[in-house]
Amino acid sequence: MNRERGFTYLEMMIAVSILGLVIVAVGQLLDVSLLNWNKGETRLEAGQNLRISIDKISRDLRLARGVGTSSSPAYLEIYLPGNVKIQYTLDTVLKKGPGGISGYTLIRTYTKYTDDSYLTPETGYPKIYDQAEYLKEVQITYFKLTGGSWEATAPEQSDLVKVKLSSGTGTGAFPEVSSGIALRGKDLPRG
Repeated sequence: MNRERGFTYLEMMIAVSILGLVIVAVGQLLDVSLLNWNKGETRLEAGQNLRISIDKISRDLRLARGVGTSSSPAYLEIYLPGNVKIQYTLDTVLKKGPGGISGYTLIRTYTKYTDDSYLTPETGYPKIYDQAEYLKEVQITYFKLTGGSWEATAPEQSDLVKVKLSSGTGTGAFPEVSSGIALRGKDLPRG
């Protein structure tokens, strides 16, 4: 009797079904892994944006002769030597990005004025830069050293400014950075 060796139709269908289930499971695992990878990348980028922004604000504040603000708490004016005023504001348009991130853009406006009245900008000013994207919150607190302790004060009387930036990265942890910056340039000569 001559019997051919091979797989039956039923054996082939079972093998193909099992292979199909394995491929679907691996595909779903890859999909979840890529989603988590993108969320991590988004959080990392948001954190880097915050660190770069807080460094720039810190450098500007260290040289400041004075600071000011308007009624908005997320608004900061920094007066530098050389008749320069820098303003940090949050854009009013909510921006949505990859990985569920959304927030506002921190804008840095650099203006050089003709004199220390800060009324007439020089030609070619102001210069406006996007400093960081996807911010959820900006907190600015002003302090003055009184009797050996720091007390909250008005911007014009401050010796120290605490800035806190936080980013919205969708669900999960929101990266945030904060820094207390002493106004070292307050006693520098004007002009």
